[in-house]
Amino acid sequence: TARLPNNTVYDISLDVDDNLWVGTENGVAVFANATQFPEKVERSFLPVFEETGFLFRNQRVNCIASDPGKRKWVGTNSGLYLLNSSGSEQEQHFTVENSPLLSNTVLDLVINDATGEIFIATDKGLISYRADLSMRLSSHQNVSIFPNPVRGDYEGLLGIQGLVADAILSITDVSGKKIYETRSNGSTATWNLRDYRDQRAEPGVYLVFSTDAEGQETFVGKFAVVR
Repeated sequence: TARLPNNTVYDISLDVDDNLWVGTENGVAVFANATQFPEKVERSFLPVFEETGFLFRNQRVNCIASDPGKRKWVGTNSGLYLLNSSGSEQEQHFTVENSPLLSNTVLDLVINDATGEIFIATDKGLISYRADLSMRLSSHQNVSIFPNPVRGDYEGLLGIQGLVADAILSITDVSGKKIYETRSNGSTATWNLRDYRDQRAEPGVYLVFSTDAEGQETFVGKFAVVR
């Protein structure tokens, strides 16, 4: 039968794969086929971190939000966590010590899919954070690569917006040598301008090849790195 780690529920969030994420006093449970509840929901599953066991065991989970890249944002009394789509890997952990977060007690989350802005409510006020995500698009639309050109003293990320949702991107030099591959979060992707060997991209022209999982929806763009 379906079960929860605790009967005290603080938040629920339905993701694009029809999984219902439930935040409780003692961690997280996930129900598959949530829109067919209760007919086809036989039991919940508890996401597991490979290293530490059940996700947020014995932690109060105040809020959960799923972004256009299917990642999960989880607010607790010990900060804000960013997880991969299945909840099996922690991508980031924001606290007052390593981020502008006003408090480690995160009470609520709202994600603006169109802009990638996340509004974070804490017990000490509200703050917003611009994440590397955007609304899911069914095709490539007005794709932009920025900054372009990338100047030598630039230390931020290269951004690519307007991609088909969950795009697979390859970045190559003009000779066709692949130097990086990534996937978009929703319809936005970023690159830290470092190749597989963690070497910064040399000055030159680079190509961006983007496709959906079926290889039907494609895009080719270019950008320059200058001294």
